[in-house]
Amino acid sequence: LENYPPAAASFEAALGLRDDDPEALLGLAETYRWQGKKADAIRYYEKYLAMHPSGEEADVARNALEELRK
Repeated sequence: LENYPPAAASFEAALGLRDDDPEALLGLAETYRWQGKKADAIRYYEKYLAMHPSGEEADVARNALEELRK
């Protein structure tokens, strides 16, 4: 819906309750990515992979990192 600031706030709130929540980590990374906040997106994709290296969305995170690092 491209309503990124409220989405980011919701993901940040979820991470405040559980700092390893995989959906919130990836959601925040994606939100930052689509806002053009490359460094923030990279940080949260990396955090997702550090906490969930075999997670359901690990391949998504790895592919996004590869694209962002080009």
